[in-house]
Amino acid sequence: MIVDLKTTEVIYADNANLPVYPASLTKLMTIYLIFEAIQQGKLAFTDQKIISVRAQRQTGSKMGLRKGKTITIRELILGLIIRSANDAAIVAAEAVAGSEQAFVWAMNQRASVLGMKDTVFKNASGLPDPQQVTTARDMAVLAIALKKRFPRYFHLFSEKQFRYGKRLFKTHNYFPQKFTGAVGMKTGFTCDAGYNLVTLVNRGKQRLIGVIFGESTSKKRDQRLAELMDMALLDSQKKVKRKTLDRIRHDTSQGAGGKINKRTLALSCGRPGRVSPSSSHSLSSSL
Repeated sequence: MIVDLKTTEVIYADNANLPVYPASLTKLMTIYLIFEAIQQGKLAFTDQKIISVRAQRQTGSKMGLRKGKTITIRELILGLIIRSANDAAIVAAEAVAGSEQAFVWAMNQRASVLGMKDTVFKNASGLPDPQQVTTARDMAVLAIALKKRFPRYFHLFSEKQFRYGKRLFKTHNYFPQKFTGAVGMKTGFTCDAGYNLVTLVNRGKQRLIGVIFGESTSKKRDQRLAELMDMALLDSQKKVKRKTLDRIRHDTSQGAGGKINKRTLALSCGRPGRVSPSSSHSLSSSL
């Protein structure tokens, strides 16, 4: 999906309402709630938070945080964006809401307020859960909200590396290096989600949000999104009547058409298939 940031007009959409697994794009909502807490004065970038046992025990992509040690809110945010760290997500959830369970409730409440009506969050990290689903349309809504509500903090999505302790963490989102005007936001991957990406492209006066799900490799994901963005940058200048994000949710040709689909897209590491969100399907761990 490609959307005009200012007008929320949809330049391109393909299966934009089809429920898919968000993987680490989940962390965009985690970051949203951190930004919100900072804006409200409940947290500060320099606040030190103690790392819990639960955070240390997280699997998949992580910073290697150790219980009893401390980390700043700014380091947590960069850990979520650059490292896509699942242990950082737990510390962030506990810092904002006291527990991941309470934080997930807040995630779903905020999603409802923003109009992400086909998204269900079950954890703060994006680790596989068969009931945790979203759509390309909903992720575009979230990306636009992040940019419009937190312009002072948005530059953090462009950071390419950061240091925590003795370790230097570097981004694995190379799309901004490949596509002129792209601002790095967030990547995501699990076997069942495929390779996902949400990004912002600034070209002259044009501001476009791009969302892509389900590619079989990060290279194919970046190539496909670049092709769509090139096309959208040209098409967005045409004075034609387009559907908005709100209108496209009810477009039945785009997947669920405004209703939670009972069957969710699953890539199974490159082998197209479908699974039910409520099934006991065994999902792979996030890388």
